[in-house]
Amino acid sequence: AAQQGDTFILYFTGHGSGGQLVLDSNVDITGKMSYSERAKRFLSGDPSWKEEYLGAEDFDFSGMSACHVYVILEACYTGMVTMDGTVPGFSGLTGADHPGRDFVILSSAAMNEQAVGYNVGQTLLGLGAIVGGSDFTQVGGAFTNHLLPALSSYSGTSTYAALNGAFEDAKAAMNTQVYIKSRPQKFSSANPGVCPCLDQ
Repeated sequence: AAQQGDTFILYFTGHGSGGQLVLDSNVDITGKMSYSERAKRFLSGDPSWKEEYLGAEDFDFSGMSACHVYVILEACYTGMVTMDGTVPGFSGLTGADHPGRDFVILSSAAMNEQAVGYNVGQTLLGLGAIVGGSDFTQVGGAFTNHLLPALSSYSGTSTYAALNGAFEDAKAAMNTQVYIKSRPQKFSSANPGVCPCLDQ
């Protein structure tokens, strides 16, 4: 378990559906349960309607002692977690227990957008376009592919500052590429301080 003064990092890459993280991508050939199937299971009282998903309500950071919490979500519609950067999204990140806790939540797409990813065949997933050339040999999520190189330019700074700066750099780089239509989102603590546990 995270101790006082620790840093907790959660990185998820995969499918997203309606602001939730899809844990079982083998539900059907599309990689997620259809909304109608999910609704049928919910209305019939079948608990499996939610088993393949994790939503923001499934996370509660209030009992965690970590003073630094960083969440990176590389999946479609993950802007829903923070309502496109307007709310923390996860419970327990702020409050009397951790007034100085710093946190950053990054999502690869807005709440109404698919995330963009690459596969080995250089197909830009999410758009269905085939792209070629040496600039398009990445594998994985476009956001992660832009965020990781940006982070290297912030070595020597705090993780909080590095993630905030790298996010802005990655977002700017993605905006220059016409084939990437997803808009990454961010919510971070406004005034990160020294978590009280470090002062004791």
